[in-house]
Order: sequence, then structure tokens, then C-alpha cells
Amino acid sequence: MEKKELIYVFDPLCGWCYGFSDHIKRFSDKHKDTFDVTVLSGGMILGEQVGPIGAVAPYIAGAYKTVEEKTGVKFGKPFVDGVLKEGTMVMDSEVPARALRTMKAIKRSKSIEYAHKIQSLLYFEGQDLNKVENYKKIVEDCGLDYDDFYNRFTSREYLEKTYDEFKFAAALGVKGYPTLFMKSGETIYLMARGFIPLEEIERMVDKIENAINENN
Repeated sequence: MEKKELIYVFDPLCGWCYGFSDHIKRFSDKHKDTFDVTVLSGGMILGEQVGPIGAVAPYIAGAYKTVEEKTGVKFGKPFVDGVLKEGTMVMDSEVPARALRTMKAIKRSKSIEYAHKIQSLLYFEGQDLNKVENYKKIVEDCGLDYDDFYNRFTSREYLEKTYDEFKFAAALGVKGYPTLFMKSGETIYLMARGFIPLEEIERMVDKIENAINENN
């Protein structure tokens, strides 16, 4: 039987996506025989929006607690008491999205794991996602060759592939994160805009599948 697909559009700098990752991973693990999960970066902070986290730190300082309460994820002390209070780290979606795009090209099957590890690097460990050397441990922990990663990551080809992914997300109509779609055959169905827990992912899948069956 042909697998169906969930398309998870996230951004490495999206706190709600950080909280969503465990829920989508549990869905993927539970339904690995019937669903593939594709993780795409949407490009939340690019161009003129790029700047120091201090500009949005007061908002994040309140919002991260809500994310913790709703999703069960934890933000680390190095981020909360370091990155947020210092306010100087530059927020730019392109570099971590390019890291994810590169890792997916080497081995696609761990896409959800890559995405969460990249976000944990910032939101738990307080590391700067703009520095390529900070991805070395993630790459090696996931069983990938760092030299291969580095050569692809620093190439023009993978920069372009990353922006192609941003364009595809935009073509899907994504305006916020996380956004979740279900693909069945050639049709893509919107499942959710914003965080939903595992139970709601399951409910939405059933709802879409029932609608498909009724129309066939």
C-alpha cells in the first residue's frame, strides 16, 4: 500500500515548533508503516527581518512559558538566562534551515530528529545557530559525515535548495508556524495552522481520511 504523507512546515527559530516536535515525532513513530513525514523550513525570519533577539526578547520571555505549559517541552537555562537577557544573538532563519536541508539530503529518514536537535541547540543549549561549527556534534550524533555536511552546506547549490524550500512553503500558503498538511495521492489537505497535540493530529488525520472515503 502506498504511504500517505504529512508535510510539516516549521521554522528553526519558531518556539511553538520546538514544542511541536515531540508530538509530530510520536505520530511518526506510531504510524511509520502508513505515513511518511516531510519536514520543510518556511523562512520565518529573512532579509530585513533579520536582527538581534533583543528586539523580541520581552515577548519571548513571556511566551516561552506558555509553550512549555501547552507542549511539555523545556527551554534551557542557557537560552533563558543567557541568550534572552544578553539580547545580541542574531535571529536569521536561513542558516539553520540550510543546515537542515543539507542533513536531509544526506539522510532524509531522520528529518524530525534533525529539526528538533537544531532547535534544541538554540532553545535548550543557548548556542548560536549562525555558526556552522555548532552543528558538528548534531551531524556526528546523527551518524552523518561532518566533512560531507560542511562541503554541501557551504555550497551555492544548497543555499539555492534552501530558498527553493522557502518558496515551496510559500506556495502552500504557509503564513505561520507550525503548519501541517496531509498529502494523499496528488491532493494536499490543510490539517492545522499552529500547535496541536498528538491527539489532535490523530483526529485530523481521521477526519480527512473519512472525507476522502466519502467522496470516492
